[in-house]
Amino acid sequence: MPSPSRAALAALRDANARWPGRAKASDGIMGDASHQARKSDHNDGNAFDITIDEARATAGTGPVGDELAAQALEDPRSTYVIWNRQIKSKAREAEGWRTYDGPNPHTKHVHVSINAAMRDDDSPWPWASQAPIVARAALAENPVVKFGAFTVGAVIGAALLRALLFK
Repeated sequence: MPSPSRAALAALRDANARWPGRAKASDGIMGDASHQARKSDHNDGNAFDITIDEARATAGTGPVGDELAAQALEDPRSTYVIWNRQIKSKAREAEGWRTYDGPNPHTKHVHVSINAAMRDDDSPWPWASQAPIVARAALAENPVVKFGAFTVGAVIGAALLRALLFK
């Protein structure tokens, strides 16, 4: 019985940590009946979808589709990405982004397929390396941060925040 890959679970975990209030309506890993009727990496748990909500992206509380797609392609676990009627695969890197005309235009989510040999790699995805926007904004407005009874400077506070959020 296929199950979600650890890499796909890590991608959603990291998206939730990076954008705690993000929309999740189009998130997914395992293939539904529509996917199961055709070849799809979702059917083996080797793909994930992350919802893109333009209003939240503009507000900074959700991922920006173009940025998330580019970051996913930076990761060695990804094989190809589909976003906004386009597909880019590492196997055809020289061709860049190509038109995608599959049954779903992928305008509400970024699709990332994972190399099956790397499915158990649950290391952080590129978007996990950034503190949540809310936390970054708070640090910018207040260079002194309180952690319980401790008061620390923003640089130390940011490092502590990252350590707590991304452990």
